[in-house]
Amino acid sequence: MSAKKQTIVPTKTLEGRDKKTGERITHVAGKAIDMPSAQASVLLNKGQAVEASETAPAAPEPVTVPDPSVATVEQIVKVMGNVADGDFTADDRPTVEALEKLTGLEVSAKRRDAAWEIFVEAATKKS
Repeated sequence: MSAKKQTIVPTKTLEGRDKKTGERITHVAGKAIDMPSAQASVLLNKGQAVEASETAPAAPEPVTVPDPSVATVEQIVKVMGNVADGDFTADDRPTVEALEKLTGLEVSAKRRDAAWEIFVEAATKKS
């Protein structure tokens, strides 16, 4: 069962990060948006949004803008073959630190794991 949605209008531009993906989210002031009622209530109580009128159309889902300081899965896959022998975890995955040095960007364990699966699958197919 999906969470109940509510249409609100931010009174100022709100920026944040998606808790699941880490991607940046922006809700523009004055643009109606649909969101889970629990999140809408928090913004309404803080005075950061008002309830939308019955006639105000809801804006589409917010546009996520990738953070240029965070490595993408594709960028991580490209450097996987360059990880030094001593830069692996106990379960034989490259360390986040080693990947950050190689990419020059922030690397999360979640993205490292996704990149590792792709890298191992590609290596298996080549064999």
